[in-house]
Amino acid sequence: MKQINSIFYFIFCFLIVNVGFFSNTIGFDLYFHVLSVVSYESISTLNFGVDIGGVLFPRYILFHYILYCFSLLCIPPIITISIIQTIAVFYLLKNERNKEPVVLCITIILIVVSCVFWSPASTATVIFFNVIISGRNKPIWLPVIIAVSIHFIGIVYFVIYAFFVKEYRAKLFVLISIVLSCSHFLYSEPNGLCLFQSEVFKYNILEVDNLKERVFYKLKEISILLVFVFFVFYFSKKIKSILNNIANVRAFVLLTSFFLLLFVVVISFFKQSNGTTEGIFSYFMDDMYIYNKSLIEYGWIDKRVIHNECIIMFNRL
Repeated sequence: MKQINSIFYFIFCFLIVNVGFFSNTIGFDLYFHVLSVVSYESISTLNFGVDIGGVLFPRYILFHYILYCFSLLCIPPIITISIIQTIAVFYLLKNERNKEPVVLCITIILIVVSCVFWSPASTATVIFFNVIISGRNKPIWLPVIIAVSIHFIGIVYFVIYAFFVKEYRAKLFVLISIVLSCSHFLYSEPNGLCLFQSEVFKYNILEVDNLKERVFYKLKEISILLVFVFFVFYFSKKIKSILNNIANVRAFVLLTSFFLLLFVVVISFFKQSNGTTEGIFSYFMDDMYIYNKSLIEYGWIDKRVIHNECIIMFNRL
């Protein structure tokens, strides 16, 4: 019975994730990552390498290589991304601490925000949050492997975690070492960059200015989250009284997330109908730029893009 429930929840999580992805328009990160895997060369052409102590790594570690490999098996990039995000959401949903008011509210917000404004970093954040609220319980390794393989923020998260939780320190450092070694082996410097890009194809992450830039880039989101957490703490007693009357907290999280995401999708479709933006709704209305149309088709149904990635990227900007 538990296995049937788990399968049901996983499928429902997958549907919810895709509802969130429906709201994404061409300018969002989702479609940039789709564009990054239209060919093997586009991985390095559109993404600068990360320089750590003179050693170059792909900007998104193994993430684009995973998408590209699955696309060769005729699995569309967005479906692969959906499965990765679903794994993160599913394990967070299973956490027993969602019965606590603060954790419950943060879980709902994380699910909604990470699907609407999806990026590899947001998936890594969802996974790390799940590990943190689990305390010193043994982490589930599948989502942890995903987190450290798709974005450097995932590696930062779990290096910090390893210093505080010594039981899993050795395993985490071995895992991170394997992931970085594989990504370094796969990375190749681009033969040429798109004309509108900088001539610099690598990014020294250890430079102070670059570190400041990355921190300030996320400062707004962090501030909003901290304010939200404060209000949840303030009203925690009222929220707890509401939760006591809810029989299935997991179903409550799913349904709440679903309706919030559906609301965002309606707003997105309205903007697309007005021609303000272009996305999946514009595609079905057959009212979008040819380059964006080809990107939608490749992302969702793996129909190969016939245009050069630099041309698509230029018209996406």
